[in-house]
Amino acid sequence: MFGLALVERTDGQSIPPLDAVRVTNGLSSAVFVTAPPGDYNRIFIVRQSGEISILNLQNGTIKTFLDLSSGFNLRYGGEQGLLGMAFDPDYNNAGSDGYGKFYVDFVVTGGTWGEGRTHISQFQVDPNDADKALTTEHLLMMPRPSPSPAVPLTFDHPLSNHNAGWIGFSPRAGDDHNLYVSAGDGGNSYDQDPAPTPTPPGHIEPGGNAQDYDRNTGGTVIGGYVYRGRQIPGLTGTYVFGDYLAHKIFVLNYNGATASNFTDITTTQLFPTATADTQDGLTLSGFGEDANGELYFTDVGNGNVFKIVPTAPNVVMDSVNKSVTTFSLHGFGVPFKAHTVQAVDSITQSFSSQTTIGTASAGGDGGFQFPESNVTATTRFYRVTYP
Repeated sequence: MFGLALVERTDGQSIPPLDAVRVTNGLSSAVFVTAPPGDYNRIFIVRQSGEISILNLQNGTIKTFLDLSSGFNLRYGGEQGLLGMAFDPDYNNAGSDGYGKFYVDFVVTGGTWGEGRTHISQFQVDPNDADKALTTEHLLMMPRPSPSPAVPLTFDHPLSNHNAGWIGFSPRAGDDHNLYVSAGDGGNSYDQDPAPTPTPPGHIEPGGNAQDYDRNTGGTVIGGYVYRGRQIPGLTGTYVFGDYLAHKIFVLNYNGATASNFTDITTTQLFPTATADTQDGLTLSGFGEDANGELYFTDVGNGNVFKIVPTAPNVVMDSVNKSVTTFSLHGFGVPFKAHTVQAVDSITQSFSSQTTIGTASAGGDGGFQFPESNVTATTRFYRVTYP
């Protein structure tokens, strides 16, 4: 566990104290983390070498979901390989067109310049095994105005780097079934100097940046996510991202027009330079979310995956209901953990180990319930804590 200190932002609000907890290791070339909608028990870890691994968040076991390292002409090395994955919004919606479907972005050999070609392809989960994917690739087809036929969604790389590779569905209402693809800027540093032959149709320079920083701050942005989880309320609505070269994690706020509160929240503990966990220093390669909206980041050089968590776990009771002599509690805490429940009859009484009445185990979404039966008091006060 690596610490993040309390950080004061320019708006006077504080980023809460955070930790980066390693959830698994040994997954070489890890670049991305994701999960199917509503699947609170697993995360899927994309590995540049061609594998997609499943981590069971409850018991820590690892399984191989899909392996593209052979039989798919994968071009792996440098900044190429298997780079992105997205689950269809209807992945778990039986009977829908998107049921069991997911999409990947990977680079194969060949291409006009011999520097690889990106495939955006659809695969399907094995209907008999939720932890296995079928290996039949379906290239996505891009429609064109009639009468022109649809064409495969592929593109060639004039150079081998700056491939981007993130793909994902929008979380916005009305836009949630549109798949977005990041294609990179054409490759090479310093704007393709010298340019490859034949000359590509155009070098892409993204515009409309929400935030810029100079080389004194960092050199390679590793794009992140707006935090939407439950565990870190003080981070809600904040964009979290990092920098590969600077070994830093940043945050900012964006209101749709301007960025504000750009803050470096990193401490030296988050990116250790030499430990048993990170041999030559942590090599930040990607961010991702689980189904709860909690954030993870990957360490491509050492095969680690970390989860960003609060140093003080957030446990909230959202309801207490009484039926005759039974009080029923409901709330949210730390997924898969047992929470201590204490109760007293009067607000003037103190909670202590002597007032503990049991434990409430949280499910994968962090939700817990606890019934207390045969209560003679008309009023009860509860406290739920972890650890």
